[in-house]
Amino acid sequence: MNTATIKASAARASFDTLEAMLTRAWPVVVASIFALQTALILIHQPFADEWQALQIAVQSPDIPALFANLRYETHPPAWYLLLRALAAVVGPYNALPAAGLLLALPVQAIILLRSPWPHWARLAVALSAPILFEFSVVARGHTLGMALIFAALATWERKTIPWFAIAVLPAVDFLYGVVSLALIAFRFAERRIWLPGLGAWLAISLIAAWSIIPAPDYVPVYGETDGRFVHLVLALLRFSVVYLPIQGKFDALDWGAGPPELLMRTLWSVLVLTMAVLARGRRLEGAVMFGIMALMFAFSAWLYPLQNRHVFLLGTVMLVVLWRRSAAGEPVHPVVGLWLAFGAFAGLWTAWFGLTHTFERSREIAQYIRAEGLADEHWVAVPDMAGQGISALTQVPFEKPGGGCMQSYVRWDAPLVMRRPEGYMPWLREQMRERGRFYIFSNIAIEGLPAVQPVKSWAPVLEAKEYHIYVVNPDAAPARLALPDCVPGTRPLAGTPAI
Repeated sequence: MNTATIKASAARASFDTLEAMLTRAWPVVVASIFALQTALILIHQPFADEWQALQIAVQSPDIPALFANLRYETHPPAWYLLLRALAAVVGPYNALPAAGLLLALPVQAIILLRSPWPHWARLAVALSAPILFEFSVVARGHTLGMALIFAALATWERKTIPWFAIAVLPAVDFLYGVVSLALIAFRFAERRIWLPGLGAWLAISLIAAWSIIPAPDYVPVYGETDGRFVHLVLALLRFSVVYLPIQGKFDALDWGAGPPELLMRTLWSVLVLTMAVLARGRRLEGAVMFGIMALMFAFSAWLYPLQNRHVFLLGTVMLVVLWRRSAAGEPVHPVVGLWLAFGAFAGLWTAWFGLTHTFERSREIAQYIRAEGLADEHWVAVPDMAGQGISALTQVPFEKPGGGCMQSYVRWDAPLVMRRPEGYMPWLREQMRERGRFYIFSNIAIEGLPAVQPVKSWAPVLEAKEYHIYVVNPDAAPARLALPDCVPGTRPLAGTPAI
């Protein structure tokens, strides 16, 4: 027996021992993960994107107005309609955690109790950072998309039921529509076609495509990419976080960042190797994984810079392929097992920070504004998305720089320059000369303006943004401006503010 065979036998024996231990303790393991998932969701403080979706869903006076607002979001309606329904049942301020619990806990049940993987792999997937935190705790359309994908997998052997989940996926997001195409391809390959389900998918896809046609004055928040070399490099490096979903340095979570720099520069290549191993002998699965990766790369390099939450979907597609291989009785390849182990490590690492640190400071800042009697002052958000959570919790509107209007959520129609100092600083100087006292809430330090005095600042937490309150013309009479709503007809988020 050669050395390689001895090492392989030892590794297999270790896996068998671990599997036996987990099998005996499985009820306790499952209960512990459910408790961890629930705790993470309930203590989470939503950030701007989460509030934005809830506010649009609830504050749009009717469904036509909701669809009109989505022209500025470029997201289909499924997530917003779900939040609107949940807000009507449990109240607006409970809708986000309710959505997390309603969708994430069934996904964990499917992974832990219904998946075809061995127990150690189930545990690793359940603890992976995208499943445990990014797509569950941070409540966005990805939460719904993840739930639909796993619902389709859990009911795959049924003729009709999987089609309901597949059909709704295009109404979540464009990339989830692409995943729905992959699932349909798998159904075709297995001759599991149900024509009414395919028809429903086509109808919903057309409605979703129509719903994301941008308004003529829509302005993307991150700007655009144009295929320059730096954009090509950044688009490629972004995939490293799929292999090791650590956001920040090992001693500090910096949500939205990638893993430490050296790993960020190299792990994309290990991910490609892992995908190649996972695709071995299965051309369709390989075409799906590498096709979606290529689409994401092209999208990020030539159209719009994708963020971690977008590329994490590639990891979910890899889990779909792994599910299919395991359902066919194939063992988990050690190379794939290593990727699962890194994902679980990253999930536990992220969960530690989620349990011990504040994710976002809007509640703390809103309480300060109320306690100091500042809620009735005139407020300006710099840049325009800075006051999102404050407005949601207090229902205090913020003036949109250069817009001449007040907003509680952001309509993405401002020129990109107005989200940068070269745009809003000249505007601020002009307002200082013409107005009395008003307040600025900003996630960017404002310096060099004598009329602007700092009031209080907050250091970054997990969301990695600093926040500042400034008073302008502190000795002047309060500015009393009768500015209209930026979005006419906007209704309050709730009858009574949370704070």
